[in-house]
Amino acid sequence: MSERLGLRPSLAQGLLALARLHAGRGDWAAAGAEAGRARALAEDVGRRLVTRDAGRLAER
Repeated sequence: MSERLGLRPSLAQGLLALARLHAGRGDWAAAGAEAGRARALAEDVGRRLVTRDAGRLAER
């Protein structure tokens, strides 16, 4: 299964980190966009905590 997932779990985590960076700088539009991408990818690969955290950030 991990071969099929490739780097997608890491990419989801990285997108969430980028969203948090944008949020820390006050750029909520960019934060929301990246959080949305992170959430969609995390849902696809079954990363529940990343999905939850990205969803919370996207809703701000």
